[in-house]
Amino acid sequence: MLSKVDLASAGAKQARFLLRGSENPSDRIAAMQSALSFVAGRDVDEVTAVGSEIFDDRMINKLWPGTLELARAHVAAGHQVWLVSATPNELANLMALRLGFAGGLGTSAEITEGRYTGRLLDVPLHGATKAQAIAEFASANQIDLTRSYAYSDSVNDVPLLELVGNPVAINPDGPLRAHAKTRGWPIEDFRRRRMRQMSITGAASAVGAAVAIGVIASAAHKRAVRT
Repeated sequence: MLSKVDLASAGAKQARFLLRGSENPSDRIAAMQSALSFVAGRDVDEVTAVGSEIFDDRMINKLWPGTLELARAHVAAGHQVWLVSATPNELANLMALRLGFAGGLGTSAEITEGRYTGRLLDVPLHGATKAQAIAEFASANQIDLTRSYAYSDSVNDVPLLELVGNPVAINPDGPLRAHAKTRGWPIEDFRRRRMRQMSITGAASAVGAAVAIGVIASAAHKRAVRT
């Protein structure tokens, strides 16, 4: 579904992100709109099924084991764990449920009669917009953010990390690492640990897959367990 020009454009935007440590909001919106244009008119269930197949076959084995262990420790402690991403809602929720989390929050794409129209209903969940969405979600679901945890690898998620009582930088980019040190936040860098199940190629792919994904673990009415 993607042409060489589309792939080159996406690669250029990713390169800018890796060099700058931040993303141009217009790039993010343009990328999302471009992606939606490919699924315009397609059945939501069809696209979700394709996403499920790709996740199971290509992505799940490239996730950082240490990050998954953190999330699963929260699940084992009885906490809600939510995957928060600029990815369309349906795919964010699919990935979260595959990983055993409570659910996913993502960008809302317009759907009419079970098919994507190719238009966004709102701006992508990114930066301050992601933080605002989490604040609204927490308020609606009686989640105490002061007792919650948030994890991210990107300086773009500082607004989200600032919302919670327990922010943690995971495999952070340079700007986020510097910010975390200034604020005294915990830093976990699983890239520096040798893990047998992660090949060099897999690790490089996981860095790209992790961009702009944050996980918020709600302590809800239970005592939070520090990990």
